[in-house]
Amino acid sequence: MNPPPAAAASDTPYPAKKGCGGCGRALLVALVIFGAILGASLWSVGKTFEATKRTQDKLMTTTLAYAIEQYLDEKGDLPHAGAPDAGPRKSTADEDADTSLGSGIVRCLMGKEPGGGTDFLDGFKQARVDQKTVSGWKNGLIAEDESGAAGVVDPWGSPYRIRLDTNEDGKLRNPFPEQIDEPGANVAKRVIVWSAGKDGDWSTWDDNAISW
Repeated sequence: MNPPPAAAASDTPYPAKKGCGGCGRALLVALVIFGAILGASLWSVGKTFEATKRTQDKLMTTTLAYAIEQYLDEKGDLPHAGAPDAGPRKSTADEDADTSLGSGIVRCLMGKEPGGGTDFLDGFKQARVDQKTVSGWKNGLIAEDESGAAGVVDPWGSPYRIRLDTNEDGKLRNPFPEQIDEPGANVAKRVIVWSAGKDGDWSTWDDNAISW
């Protein structure tokens, strides 16, 4: 019996693979689609997060204004922007203040003035302070320092602005430029509060929350 014929020599020791040039293109298309979906999802989450912050901001302005009105009802006087123990004052003009760290108004509202009092900010949660990124801020009370100073910040980390009717005429000059030439040029309130908004600027009103 003759042996089987020897296999013919080949220049390619391994069988050639079928071409798959389309696989790389398909994978690239899939990655692009995935990236678009992920980007849209993150955009949607970001928009929702910002909307939540704006809602919190509006709530904070109205809550602060209400807390000051409650203080006025209990004490018969508005809280002091300076030292909480400054005593009675007489003013011919309204008074502007803010809720930055060490604000006398915040100490008054927390019941930490001489003689004590009701803590009208008892329901405020403590703000988490992150110096590296503004996303670390949460609206609420800034942690007190060793001297007992405290402040209140909005969802982006800025204090709130407050206007007090210290001349007791029952009205306040409206700081909102778009309302100045309207019947709302004066606001018939003893206290108004507004925020600096996302841009951190009290004087730009597109993103500011107001209490009135």
